[in-house]
Amino acid sequence: MGQAPMNVAQGMPSAQHQNSMPPVQQMPAAMNAPSMMPPVASNVGANMPKDAASIEYLAKTMPILPAILSENPNYQQIVGSCIFPNVQTVCGPELAPKITGMLIDLPITEIHAFMKDYYVMIERIRQARDLLEQQSR
Repeated sequence: MGQAPMNVAQGMPSAQHQNSMPPVQQMPAAMNAPSMMPPVASNVGANMPKDAASIEYLAKTMPILPAILSENPNYQQIVGSCIFPNVQTVCGPELAPKITGMLIDLPITEIHAFMKDYYVMIERIRQARDLLEQQSR
């Protein structure tokens, strides 16, 4: 009987029995209602495929990702065979062999990055093409 009544919404003693605490403001009922949408972490979906091209790309690259190790003497051949069609689509048949070679010569961490993300791959292809264009001037 000596306990102060609890404010159920806040889980604290009600303001009328706590003279040193300011009154607790109630949130509007709509704010207290549980959301119909589940909470989403800020990074969820960051690397998820967003279109058919990226889904198709990841279907080819993800199965070979475990083989891309410095201990595997064939990893560059595996990566090159996998990415060549995409490189050819982006930069054309004339530059595709050279750009594919440039990409498979990148450090393994960079290869992993573009193998896991279609948009990173497109960006690396464009960077390599721009570099080749600068060198030919």
